[in-house]
Amino acid sequence: MPLVGVVDPSHSTSERDKGMPGVLPPWVTVEESLERVQASVKWAPWTFELLSAMYAEFQERGDRITSSALVSACPRAEVMKRKADYVDELSNIYVPFRGTMVHRTMEYHADENAIAEARFYTTIDGIQVSCSPDLLSTTVLDDYKVTETPPMYNYPYVHHKEQVEFNAYVARHAEKWDLPKGRTSLPFDPREHPVKAVRVIYLGPKFVKVLVIEKKEEVFDGKTGKFKKTQVPFVWPDKLVLKVFRPRLHIFKNALDSYPEWPEPWVDVEDINKKTGEPRVYTAEELWGGEPEWRCPGPPICNLPNCMARRHVNRLMWPKGGTKR
Repeated sequence: MPLVGVVDPSHSTSERDKGMPGVLPPWVTVEESLERVQASVKWAPWTFELLSAMYAEFQERGDRITSSALVSACPRAEVMKRKADYVDELSNIYVPFRGTMVHRTMEYHADENAIAEARFYTTIDGIQVSCSPDLLSTTVLDDYKVTETPPMYNYPYVHHKEQVEFNAYVARHAEKWDLPKGRTSLPFDPREHPVKAVRVIYLGPKFVKVLVIEKKEEVFDGKTGKFKKTQVPFVWPDKLVLKVFRPRLHIFKNALDSYPEWPEPWVDVEDINKKTGEPRVYTAEELWGGEPEWRCPGPPICNLPNCMARRHVNRLMWPKGGTKR
């Protein structure tokens, strides 16, 4: 199901109605927004070229399960955007578009012996998952994040750390891959050269922050003849990756298959409780938080200001029902 329209961005739209619970905002179709912004330079604070490029680069992921979906701040919204026609704010589309522009520039200047923006696929428990590392060499996996607020401390945000660790797993277990434009083959096989470090590179408005995922480890200091604790690069082993992501993967797949019905629990038959002899059971409400329903649980579980799930069922749900201008 596609993005069918955008909240009316015209100067005449009343700001007081936007985001209010129970108020359906006026919206226009994607095609109408292009026609109106081209017909009048005063219609909205956007240009035709900007809107045209943003729509062209907008990714409809369908039922494809990616690493970014599995670390999403709101899995409910991720599922809903794939399974229902919906309307979005132009500002929400612009943010990933800006990131795409930066990523494309970095891809253009990537080392010829590295792999930039290829998509790798692997299978976990019969479910296909994919990822597209921004840059992959024989030793390091990089992921660029275009953000207004890089982390204050010297470690990345949790969901970014999880994403690069999962990307490294998929790359070293790749069963197939899609090559970026201009490539006819990979300069090396990532399965034969698993990375030894993963990094998140924050491209802030005023500075860059390169953060390597690390852990504390005791190493021998040749100068002092003693062992000391120091930070070393840490690439998650397979067992840790699967422990974190297998439950998320199964629940997300169940949700895609069952929507609009609430997803069925997933039973991990490999994780048996020694006392009870029963396998571990995971539910969507346990992993995602809130009640077993598609409505946004709200604060403190969800503090996203414009979460797709917050529009659902008697709140701000406007696909095929809002006031169309």
